[in-house]
This record gives sequence, structure tokens and C-alpha cells, in this order.
Amino acid sequence: MFMSCTSAISSVLIGVSTVLSYDIYKTYVNPKATDDQVLRVGHWCVAGFATFMAAFATMLHGVNIDLSFIYNMTGIFTGSALPALIGTFFSSRQGALAATASIWTGFFAAVITWLTLAQRFSGTVTITSVGATDPCLYGCIAGIGAAAVVTISISIFHNARYGWETLGAIRLTDGEGNDKDVAYEDPTYDPERLRKAAYVARAITLFLFLALFIIWPLTLYGTAYKFSKKFFTGWVIVSLLWAFFSFFGVTVFPIIEGRHLLLSWTKDLFGKGSTATNEDEFDHHQHSQRYDDSDAAFQDKQIVDDRAVPLGVK
Repeated sequence: MFMSCTSAISSVLIGVSTVLSYDIYKTYVNPKATDDQVLRVGHWCVAGFATFMAAFATMLHGVNIDLSFIYNMTGIFTGSALPALIGTFFSSRQGALAATASIWTGFFAAVITWLTLAQRFSGTVTITSVGATDPCLYGCIAGIGAAAVVTISISIFHNARYGWETLGAIRLTDGEGNDKDVAYEDPTYDPERLRKAAYVARAITLFLFLALFIIWPLTLYGTAYKFSKKFFTGWVIVSLLWAFFSFFGVTVFPIIEGRHLLLSWTKDLFGKGSTATNEDEFDHHQHSQRYDDSDAAFQDKQIVDDRAVPLGVK
């Protein structure tokens, strides 16, 4: 429990500080902020949010709100963002209006349903009644459903026509706080191959969802099936195999896939690798993409400050 809490707190602190320092401070408050300034703001955000979490957790403990209550009502506050999140990845029609309106509409629908049913089922609104499973479940369903209706409706009548190519315009910040263009054309990129892989991934995802969340549990529930000893043994074996293959997929396979990179890093640690840094290789790749494949018009020119100028001119 201690390790899970500290791990969760660490990840939340890093995520919140990154969003506040880069996405808010660097983007809107001080666009010319240097790397040191952004890092300092990030440190203050970590300290401030850690203090807030400690105070908020103390308040929850003081009013006798436990983890069961938190687990049940989490979907009330997060479920309404699910349709907008799905639309962000799979639809170019969804814009800021559809995403924002759906999230807030779904949130209010979830809260209203949650509190209304808690009062209807228990006759009063208390920590015990709002923490019950049924009000939280129906509130979560209402939030997701309302958000889905809103984002789909607005996307149909207000097509945002988002261009995915704008993702290539992402820029990073160097040590002096200046934006640096890091986008380049990948010569191995194959849209058709990527499209086929996406179809396969979606088909596997749909199959696993229907099998594990619809067909299997609802069949057992609808038939009121009681586990026999053999069935339970098979259930345990399948669970163990599933855990084993999951461990291989998320732990062992990435190591095997990245063995060449790990070997390169090991050589660099012992001083036996290449002296070129990743940034040098990246800059070389950019310049080779930009200039090495140029036509004959550039053969009598030189590169000065990322500009092609006639030979002899500085």
C-alpha cells in the first residue's frame, strides 16, 4: 500500500507540474521563459500541489471518507471526458466546442443523477448514501451518455475539420528558452501500412472488449452459473496465463525490442560507444533531409545559419 501510494503521488506531481509549467506558464504567462525559469516554476508547482494533496487527504479522513467512496464516485468526475477523449483520437470532426461542451454537460448530468438517485434510494443525501454503488453507477452512465450525445451532435453540425498534419508543427524548447522545430519527414513512414495496422488493432480491441466485458460476464450472469471445481480451476489457469503473457508484453518484449539501443547506451556508459550525441545525430538527420537531397541549384551554395547562400558569402 505504501509503495502504491508513493508511486501514484509521484506520477501525479510530475504530471501536474509539467502541465502547469509548460502548458500554462510557458504558453500563456511567460512565452519567453528560459529553461531554468520553467524548471523553477515546476518545482514550485510540485511543492504547492503536494501541500494541497496532503491537506485535501486530511480533510477526507476527517469526514470519514474512505477509498471505497473515492473509487465509486471517481467516474462521476472523470467519465464525462471519455467521449471527448475518444473523439480526439478517432475523429477529425470534433473541435474545441464539441469537446468542451460535452465534458461540462456530461459532468453536470452525472452529478445531478448521482445526487438525485442517492436521495431517492436512501431518502437522504449523506456520505453513506452518495457513496453507494447504484447512485454512482447510474451517475457515471448518465455522464458518459450525455457527453457522447453532445459531442456527436455538435461534431455533426459543426465540423471542425481538424488537420492531423499540424502535429508535425510541434516545437521543443532549448536551454535558452527558444522554440526549436523538431519535426522532420520520416523516410520510413508508410500511411497505407499504418492504416492496415490500425484496422488490426481496432479489430483486436473490439474482440477483447466484446469477449471479456460483454459475452463472458453477461453469459455467466444471465444463466446464474455457479462455478464448479473444474471451471474454477480453468479460470485460475487462464488468469495466470493472462498475467504471464501481460508481463511478457509490457516488460520482457520491450527489452528485447530495444536491445540494440540498450547495448549502445551500455557502451556509452563505459566510454566505448560513439562520441556523437543524440542531438548531434538528430541535427545531422535534419540537415541531411533538408540539404543533401537538394537539386543542382544548391550545388554552388553553402549553409550559413541554416540558410543556403552563394559560396564565399557569410
